[in-house]
Amino acid sequence: MNDNAMKRWSGDDAWIEQYYQNSPVEDREVFSTEELEELARAHRALAETREPNTPAVTVHNDEYSTTLLVVTDDMGYLVSSLTAEIASDFGGVYSLFHPIFIVDRDPNGKLLSARGAGRASNLASGDTATYGLPVLSAKDGKLTAHPMIESWIAIRLTRKLNDEDSDRLRATALKILDDIKACETDAEAMAERVNTIAESLDALRGITLGEGEESFTAHPGGNEPSSRIEIAQDFLRWLARGNFLFMGIKERLLDGSSGVLELADRPHSALGILRSTEGQHRIRLENDTLARALRPRPLYITKANTRSTIQSTDYLDYIGVRRFNASGRVVGEYVILGLFTRQAYSLPAIETPLIRERIAMVRRRLGFHPGSYSDKMLIGFIEDYPRLELMHATVNTLTETFRGIMGLEERRKTRLFLRPDQFARFISAVVYLPRDRYNTSVRTRIQQVFREEFDLTAIDYQIYLSASSLARVFFRIRLADPNVVPDVDVSALEKRLQAATRSWGEATAAALEGWKPGAEGRRLASAWAEAAPATYRADYEVENAIEDIVIFESLSGDTQRPAAIKVETGDLATTRLKTYLSAPHTLTELLPVMQNMGLVVVDQRPYEFAPEDGQDYGYLYDFGVQFPEGVDPHAVATLYEDALNAYLLGERDSDTLDRLILADGLTWKEVRLFRAFNHYLIQLGLGYTPSFMSNTLMAYPQIAKLYVQFFHTSFDPNNGLTDEQREAQREEILEQIREELNKIPTLDADRYLRSLLKILKAILRTNAYLGREALAFKIAPEQIDFAPLPHPKFEIFVYSPRVEGVHLRFGNVARGGLRWSDRRDDFRTEVLGLVKAQMVKNAVIIPTGAKGGFYPKQLPDPAVDRDAWITEGRESYKVFIRSLLDVTDNLSVATDGTETVVRPEGVIARDGDDYYLVVAADKGTAAFSDTANAISAEYGFWLGDAFASGGSVGYDHKAMGITARGAWESVKRHFAELGHDCQSEEFTAVGIGDMSGDVFGNGLMRSEKTRLVAAFDHRDIFLDPNPDPAVSFEERVRLYKLPRSSWQDYNRELISEGGGVYSRGLKSIEITPQVREVLGLEDDVTELAPSELLSAILRAPVDLLYNGGIGTYVKASTETNAQVGDKANDALRVNGNELRAKIVGEGGNLGFTQLGRVEAARNGVIINTDAIDNSAGVETSDREVNIKILVDRLVARGELAPDERASFIESLRDEVGAKVLETNVEQNVLLQGEFNYGTLGIDVYKRLMRDLEKHAGLNRTVEFLPTDKELQARFDTTGEMLTRPELSVLAAYVKIYLTHALEETDFADDPYLEGLLREYFPAPLVERFGEYLNSHPLRKEIICTRVANEMVNLGGITFAYRAVEETSVGVDAVARAFIIARELFELGKAAKLHRELPAHTALDAWNTVLHDDQRVLDRVVRWFIAERGVVAGNPLSSLLERFGDVVELRKNLPAYLSDVSRARVRSKRDAGEAWGLPEELIVIWIRGFEGYALLDVIRSARDNDFKAVELAPIYFATYDRFKVDELLGLISELPRNDRWETLSRQALRGSLYETAAELATSVAEEDAGHAPSNPEGALQALDSWIKNHPTRVGNIDRIFEEVRNAEPDSASHPRLAVISVALRTLSSAS
Repeated sequence: MNDNAMKRWSGDDAWIEQYYQNSPVEDREVFSTEELEELARAHRALAETREPNTPAVTVHNDEYSTTLLVVTDDMGYLVSSLTAEIASDFGGVYSLFHPIFIVDRDPNGKLLSARGAGRASNLASGDTATYGLPVLSAKDGKLTAHPMIESWIAIRLTRKLNDEDSDRLRATALKILDDIKACETDAEAMAERVNTIAESLDALRGITLGEGEESFTAHPGGNEPSSRIEIAQDFLRWLARGNFLFMGIKERLLDGSSGVLELADRPHSALGILRSTEGQHRIRLENDTLARALRPRPLYITKANTRSTIQSTDYLDYIGVRRFNASGRVVGEYVILGLFTRQAYSLPAIETPLIRERIAMVRRRLGFHPGSYSDKMLIGFIEDYPRLELMHATVNTLTETFRGIMGLEERRKTRLFLRPDQFARFISAVVYLPRDRYNTSVRTRIQQVFREEFDLTAIDYQIYLSASSLARVFFRIRLADPNVVPDVDVSALEKRLQAATRSWGEATAAALEGWKPGAEGRRLASAWAEAAPATYRADYEVENAIEDIVIFESLSGDTQRPAAIKVETGDLATTRLKTYLSAPHTLTELLPVMQNMGLVVVDQRPYEFAPEDGQDYGYLYDFGVQFPEGVDPHAVATLYEDALNAYLLGERDSDTLDRLILADGLTWKEVRLFRAFNHYLIQLGLGYTPSFMSNTLMAYPQIAKLYVQFFHTSFDPNNGLTDEQREAQREEILEQIREELNKIPTLDADRYLRSLLKILKAILRTNAYLGREALAFKIAPEQIDFAPLPHPKFEIFVYSPRVEGVHLRFGNVARGGLRWSDRRDDFRTEVLGLVKAQMVKNAVIIPTGAKGGFYPKQLPDPAVDRDAWITEGRESYKVFIRSLLDVTDNLSVATDGTETVVRPEGVIARDGDDYYLVVAADKGTAAFSDTANAISAEYGFWLGDAFASGGSVGYDHKAMGITARGAWESVKRHFAELGHDCQSEEFTAVGIGDMSGDVFGNGLMRSEKTRLVAAFDHRDIFLDPNPDPAVSFEERVRLYKLPRSSWQDYNRELISEGGGVYSRGLKSIEITPQVREVLGLEDDVTELAPSELLSAILRAPVDLLYNGGIGTYVKASTETNAQVGDKANDALRVNGNELRAKIVGEGGNLGFTQLGRVEAARNGVIINTDAIDNSAGVETSDREVNIKILVDRLVARGELAPDERASFIESLRDEVGAKVLETNVEQNVLLQGEFNYGTLGIDVYKRLMRDLEKHAGLNRTVEFLPTDKELQARFDTTGEMLTRPELSVLAAYVKIYLTHALEETDFADDPYLEGLLREYFPAPLVERFGEYLNSHPLRKEIICTRVANEMVNLGGITFAYRAVEETSVGVDAVARAFIIARELFELGKAAKLHRELPAHTALDAWNTVLHDDQRVLDRVVRWFIAERGVVAGNPLSSLLERFGDVVELRKNLPAYLSDVSRARVRSKRDAGEAWGLPEELIVIWIRGFEGYALLDVIRSARDNDFKAVELAPIYFATYDRFKVDELLGLISELPRNDRWETLSRQALRGSLYETAAELATSVAEEDAGHAPSNPEGALQALDSWIKNHPTRVGNIDRIFEEVRNAEPDSASHPRLAVISVALRTLSSAS
């Protein structure tokens, strides 16, 4: 909380602001305002009542910490005393608040008021005694009764205390406060007492007391100064001048009344803290204690046995002043307790009483000439010497000590100076050692030597470092037995200290040379002697260093072992885990890994070694850790080390699953399996968090181990199991797993573990035993019931710390692009969405749909280094590709064409042969094809550079512009449907993309008549409300050719008025009147945010909306943005029903959701799907692959030179492109025709979708197709049937189903179908190598795919289904009948001529021709199926030969027609010519229905030994005479609302044609011998027959007349009964 925040308190709460007024900001800012207020009020509550002179103390514990609250009279040393005790015994101080208040209390101590002391600066405790403070309290001009100054102290500790410690803290605080109060109360009295004591020594003045070593006799140079009265007096007076903090004084008397001499307190002599203990103890004097008590020294200084409670926790300084009688005998003493003040320590030693005299004597005794160098050095040593030692030690002791110190002369030597305390309670030790050798470890070793030497209870130390080369460490050793001074061999003890403080480098070098004698030892010593850092040396011994260096050396040069570990026993609660690293790693990296493995890190000590040889492998962390309960650290050390190394090498991730390593004893590779499976479950959308999954596995270790065992059994190639043994063991393990699963009590855990088991069982292959960077699992998703629909046939999931990815395939032969995904958590969802569209696209090519996506997990920031970003993406792609190939079979092709499937070594396959894996470029991987093909070559993969299309030897899609050109065929067809030729007539357009992009750039160069009024990409918005088509076209071409261009590169001078180019990063964009008009905006719109403008562009009332970008921009109004899954475009996305464009061209993928397309289509927009519009790229790649497969075989055979391969493939490019574009046109013709052909009704589509659901895996929900009820409701409400987007999906499913159905038969084996291969491949290839086409490994697939596509394109979406449904034959029979019909009736040629009709062809004409040809195909196919030859599987060539007469008969058809038929044909010709149809198309169209009848003619002629050319004229004469055409018309008007009505129509039509043929045959038989071959002769024969059968003919005529006049049914359809009677009457006549 800052100072401004404090101002919130006022009025009655103003005291709170004063409470914190002088507190440090850093202490306040860690608390919230509420917390501070709560603390202040708690303190106030404590202060509410306080008895006079009685402190109020409480200890408050909250959730995390402990706070000591004190309210007491203001005194000195309060804060320092309390904080010193807390730091010493209670963990330390976190924060401190110490307000000083002027308070009013009533006589009972109740708080009346509190206000600050009125000082802006901080006040320490006791300062109020020296500051002039304001009037303490006033009320109505009168002083209140009890004003006082109080210290309120709030100390928050660094930790939370337990109840026992809390009570102890409170008691300690009260003791401290009592002691301070006692000192405060007697402070002046104690100072006066000391001066009185000094004066009392006057009687002895001039007498030097002392004996023994202190006597003049012993030292002619002078007596010990403390034995001289005047010196003692000066010292005592000096103490009273602020150089000593008096805490207690008392007088003791020698008393022998008990028979034994004792020291006893003189009553009422005690002051300060000694008041409370006065008279409680008598000290018995005997032996040494008696001698010391009677020693006639007037003054002695030492340390007391107890520690201070005031200001610090040091041992109290004890000053004793002996009392003498008149004869000079000791009769008692004064005891003075306290601490020397900072002032005393700051005074130079040579100016301090007592010490100065000792210094003078030492100087005289050592004999250095005053002012000499040695004398000055001595003075320096003395000044630096511990001050208390100068006070405690005698001159004799100091003289010998400084003689020794002077002898050091800055030499790098360790020296010890010992001095026992005169009372045998302490030993003082001063150690000098080379400064660079000193560290904590050395000091600890010295202390250890002392502990071994002395029986001690405590050892305090002080360190002094100066500019000297020597460090000085002072130790005060508290002896356990104060009456026994040990006999010490100082020289021996000093040698032990010298060993303990020996140079680290010297000790290390000696040890290393001892370990490895000779040159190696010298090398090690040179490298490592000084390598350890100071911190290490302080913490460890040389022996430890040698062990650690040995381990570091083992890491040298081992790139696969960056770390080693060593387990050592720690204290009871922890284990020492030493971690050795060959490269630096921070704690931030290591600690999470350790914690993930279940270790609790209690402490850590990092050390960085620096070997002299420059090697960089000396990084050590010594961790104090707690292992999981029940885990033996030594037993799992190898597992831990392996796991750590794998992590540091980047071979694995780390998360809480790592707990399985130590707790369950799994290897990191086994745990990695679970990590991969869990990531896969996340991609499947199971919904469990990583922590839940890892916790569940930890909770059920037996299941986890069984899963691992199951995996090893299934896929370990080195376990020695046969396939049968594997299966048997799998079943045994599965049974154990089921038993364990049944024991699980919780639903979520059970569901998760069972889901995991389903994945394990669905795995078909893995590369887990190949030692690869990434794991790859080939999976059968159909076995995973919870996987999102649709289920691919195969799936490869790739997992590694670097990259994750998935590849979905819907068949053995499948292809699709690999995209660089940016969706870490749901890239599979993205890929699954794309693969649905891919399946639709792949309906026109040989392989079925596939799609892959990979997510690089370690990408650098592209804004910082884009090249590094791309490089990492490419490297991730490589890992992904290698992983896919790891679990894919290879194909070995011998020169004779013999093929052998080769299984990857080390891979156990639980599926059949699977060697077809083809990939392609997608988002982010356009430039990676060569990379993939290089890996293909590295693996020796049979497809070579056909593995990834579009590489350096292949077709550059952007250069070909093939995807955009294909999409533009859709655009052209859509415009043609509107009667508009977009290649010659201007049109308006808006677009998504920019000219640097393949699909957008090439698309916007398709027509010079394009008026692009607006476009946008991810960077910019382009507006040109009234463009010049020619000028803007040229500028777009320029931008396309400009490398990495953007809309910002567009020449502004060429943009029409009101337009411009704007960054999407702008806050808002001005909307000009011109832009407002072209975008159809309201008049009051003058500016828009970029996202709003983009939405307006999408809704623009233009002719064309062209998508060439990345992203989803249109959804359905029934969808949410979250369902779309493209968060980046949420702000600008529009609904399908908001579009005002007439047509949409989808060059890019996923620009619309499928529901968005349907919604737009139902609102009148002409739109297919992206899969239809941009399928050209897919087909180009597929044709490239199939060409390369064949060419590579030709090279292997020696038929094509290797150096000609690339140029030959390139030479085929233009024809490949032309064939691909034919597909785009065919599909658009199909969809337009299907959409506009409503005569079939909706029931057939319902039946078709149900059939596809049953046999082709269609899921209407997944594909957004309507249910039967939804479709019926749509039709009943609006008359609408299926939209183009829905028909697009349906067409794809039909093509896929037909392809697969044909592949399951021997249909493709028919030799006649080789012609389809010749049509499929480019002419130059066929001309040179046609004889090898049949050797193509995908011959069957190519043929079946081409036939399936042509059946649908020519016959319509429901054609094959209806044929199968109505005839109950197989798809192969329908296909054979289709081939025959196409050939004999020139339907393929007709379709081509129809596709080539100009854009201005009337829609009525276009539809009529198309649908008439489809009707002919329907009838011919059914006729041949009824003929049964196609069902029996007769060779196509024989069937064509058998019915080949129809070709010639069709050519001569006019020669057979009667006048009525001629008139009918003439009418159709007139219509065709009026429509502008080409002559060849008119002829085929006219001869369709008419020619169909010739099939019956040929059959009847053959069956009755007639010539077809003779029977044909009679047939048409009979056909016209008996109004067969009228009856056919009536049959066509019959309803077909369901299958039965359709079958009924079909049966009636077939019977009618047969009856007509039978009548003709009857006429011909009666005219036998005349053989009329022209219409006139036929009429004569018919007239003759009529005359011969007047009754039958009369019945026919009468019935037909009644038929004409019959009333229709309620729906205005002819009545079936009427037609049936007419047909039966006609049949009876034959």
